[in-house]
Amino acid sequence: MSAYAGSKLIIVEGLTGSGKSIMAHFIARQLGYNHIPAFWVHEGEDPHPVLVDLQSSVEDYMEVMLNRWAEYVDRLRSSDEVCVMEACFFNNLIETLLIHNLDRTGIIQYADRLAGVMESLHPTLVYLFQEDLEQALKLLLKLCMIVW
Repeated sequence: MSAYAGSKLIIVEGLTGSGKSIMAHFIARQLGYNHIPAFWVHEGEDPHPVLVDLQSSVEDYMEVMLNRWAEYVDRLRSSDEVCVMEACFFNNLIETLLIHNLDRTGIIQYADRLAGVMESLHPTLVYLFQEDLEQALKLLLKLCMIVW
């Protein structure tokens, strides 16, 4: 194991077009330049280590996601590397729950459960603020219309 004692999981979030991929890749490279082994997980990676598409009920999806995260956290804990992952919490996970009408309380409780699963990695959240929120939301809605 390396002597690095910081976060083993860095999550980069932000709205579509905010620069998540660029920032996540940059962070992973900078860690490497500082002799901290790191790797970047792109939100579109296939197969993705934690993200899955909703195949059945929202409840089943949530359990599958918790299990995938628990398995991934176990792998990261025993690794020397830091994982820099983009769009795996708000953008894909929470957004899916919102789209499928899970109520606010349910989303918050689920996010707390998921945060508990990740806790041992001392995760760091990097949220990229979008200056032009209206334009970002228009782009997001346009992309959603293309996908649906």
